[in-house]
Amino acid sequence: MDIEQATKVKELAINFASKAIAKRCDYRKRLVDVIEDIFSCGEIEDVVDWDNGNPDMSDHIDDYFVPCGFTVKFQDDVSCSIRIAVDLLIKQGGGVVGYTVGDLKKAFDGEIPNFICERYEGDLNSADESEGIWL
Repeated sequence: MDIEQATKVKELAINFASKAIAKRCDYRKRLVDVIEDIFSCGEIEDVVDWDNGNPDMSDHIDDYFVPCGFTVKFQDDVSCSIRIAVDLLIKQGGGVVGYTVGDLKKAFDGEIPNFICERYEGDLNSADESEGIWL
């Protein structure tokens, strides 16, 4: 993943974590700080997508969390935010379930971009916000 792709992935991961996952301000700040730190740790240029590269994004995140004392939920929230961004912006991998069209709209301030809508059948922007979506 080149620097431009990594920047876009980081920005979407932060938006998703900030707007769709974190409800409390302190939790949001911690999520954002860790996502920014993960992307500043280097080796991102060797990542191709979630499952490919040396290391791949999954390994990169796992390696980041080894010495940390974060809860499993916190680690999952960070991983899901980054995986959703990688899958939507780089290459769809296994995907992430458990989120809704409304969560995706929140990440994009109410309007899901066409380049993402094109990956799905129907008009996501007109879909019921409670409808589950595979990201």
